[in-house]
Amino acid sequence: ALAQRTDTGQRIRPLAQLLADVTDFMTLAPGDILLLGTSHGATHVRAGQRVVIEIDGLGRLEHTLVAAGAPHDHPMEPHA
Repeated sequence: ALAQRTDTGQRIRPLAQLLADVTDFMTLAPGDILLLGTSHGATHVRAGQRVVIEIDGLGRLEHTLVAAGAPHDHPMEPHA
């Protein structure tokens, strides 16, 4: 399995500064997610690979990638 591990301390802009900059022009609400983009050296991904994001003290998010435009079942999507 291919793994890439980074932490927010490895970003060009410190996390606290990023949050301060973003909240200068928008209001964040509980549950909002601020995506930071990829880290230096990130590899290309493909459909079927699993992405796991884990933040100590906050939780874990897991997702299996699908091809753009591929049909898929998503538990949050309404069903006919």
